[in-house]
Amino acid sequence: MSDLKALALQLKSYEGKDKLLSSETAKKIEDAKPSPDKMFTSDFVALDNMVEGGICPGELVVVSGLPKEGKTTMTQSMATNFCLEGDKCLFFSFEMPTRQFLGNWKTLPKGLYVPGDYPHVKDKVDWIRQRVIEGKVKDGLDVVFIDHLHYILNDGQFDSNSIGVVVRRLKRLAMECKVAIVLICHITKVPLDRRPEINDIRDSGMIAAEADLVIMIWRRKKKNNDGEYDYTNEGRLSVVANRRTGLVGHFTIRMIDGFFKEDRAALKEYWEKS
Repeated sequence: MSDLKALALQLKSYEGKDKLLSSETAKKIEDAKPSPDKMFTSDFVALDNMVEGGICPGELVVVSGLPKEGKTTMTQSMATNFCLEGDKCLFFSFEMPTRQFLGNWKTLPKGLYVPGDYPHVKDKVDWIRQRVIEGKVKDGLDVVFIDHLHYILNDGQFDSNSIGVVVRRLKRLAMECKVAIVLICHITKVPLDRRPEINDIRDSGMIAAEADLVIMIWRRKKKNNDGEYDYTNEGRLSVVANRRTGLVGHFTIRMIDGFFKEDRAALKEYWEKS
């Protein structure tokens, strides 16, 4: 008997947990399970609506944009809103010292956590995984923020395939620990007066393939008398990829007291014109 025939005979009566099911049977099993875990609402209404109520545990969210456009501020704004909803957030701020990072809040939100130190470890993703598991068992961690991707790459990992492996590990971590992970990624150089697109993200193919949601931030600018651009307090947040619902779009945000807020009036006008 050939190996194929022997395997076929063995699998004909296979009853393991991963056995094949008809779609009808699988749906009955899924419908009998408890309701899905809670969603995390960002308080950016347009964003929450595009993902049917909020970000889910197990999802990987990418936030990108030009340097100095407000990626970190946007994620801090999201973390603040999540904490106000009672969610527990862990923030890895590799780009600035802890004192400076925490100093961005006049009053620290309850439920925000940071690592006490950032040790020099060979595998930064594994270290992040340990801290996430620690936060999960100690505090019931909900959302993890990582600022930013290139800080957690090891030497020699700056090629597309290696970056793809790292992002895939973060996606698996989100699913394993049932947390949402928000990852800041940089983009390639584009003109300041052009809104960036998903293809502008460094190694965008590998990153976008693993992300459940990709958000781009762009600050409005005005040319001054010297021909240079000055930043305004207004920006645009664009959902450019959305695996769960497929909805994409953009809305206006404003910088208020050091954080971004949704411009509800501009949002209402946008939807009325749509």
